[in-house]
Parts: sequence; C-alpha cells; structure tokens
Amino acid sequence: MWSLSTKEVGLRINVHSLAEGENRMKFTLSKEIADFLIDRPQVEIVLMKAKKRVHITGKVCFKGRFICARCAEEFEKEMEAEINVTCVPPELFVQRRELELTQEEIDTVPYYGDEIDLEEIVRDTILLSIPIKMLCKPDCKGLCPICGKNLNEGPCEHQK
Repeated sequence: MWSLSTKEVGLRINVHSLAEGENRMKFTLSKEIADFLIDRPQVEIVLMKAKKRVHITGKVCFKGRFICARCAEEFEKEMEAEINVTCVPPELFVQRRELELTQEEIDTVPYYGDEIDLEEIVRDTILLSIPIKMLCKPDCKGLCPICGKNLNEGPCEHQK
C-alpha cells in the first residue's frame, strides 16, 4: 500500500507516479468547493491502477447548510457519499451518440495529460449526492397553503 498526503500532491494525482494496484489516500478539501458547505469535506479513497486506467472508490463525508423543500427553513445536515469512478485517458474514453448512457459510461471520466483532478471528482460526487428535495426532517409538515405558517411550530387556524 502507498499513502499520499495532500501536501505532497495537492489535489491532482500524476498517473505515472501511482504504483500498479492499490493506492490509498485520506485528505481534507477546502470548503470553498461548494458554497453550501459548513465544514471541510473529509475524503478517503482507494485508487486501483491498471495500466492507463485508474479506478477510484471511497467516500466523502461533509456537512452542509440547506433549505427545506417543505417548510423553507434553513437546516444543517451531515452527509456521506460514495465515490466510484474510473478515470481513463481521452483515447480510451468512448462517447457514443446514443440517447441512453450505460452505467459504465456514466462512471467513466477522462483525464488529460498525466493528471487526475481529485477535487473535481469529489465536488461532482458531493453535488450529485444531494437529493433534489432536501427535508429538514422526514416528517416535516411544511407550510399552511393559506397563511404560510410553519406547521412544524404548531397548527394554524386553517388546519382542521
């Protein structure tokens, strides 16, 4: 196993410097990669190199500030997202002109030159892991459609 620190490599990994087989990394990103982040995301990944392909698996843990889709209140939530992507040079990256992408095509991204940008992969993973409708809690009651009162704080005169 080979371990890297952020100080040694930044957030770009040179594919030629990776050993064939398994390489492990742990690092912390800047919270500036997304404006809703409260803390710096913690990342743990395993890079499996096979010739020019690098398969990256792992997880990213982050805490964000969101707006509830039902009651419009701001809330904080800790989340975890799985990273599962294969990086290939452009000559191995096949883009078909079909209407539907296969799962393999979705999970494959090209890298240019000799470097893989880990920050971009982690940022995309974070953004894609956030549900379209974030709720402050699973049983959020939302707002009264007549007066707009937050029903989590109690009933209003319009509620039966």
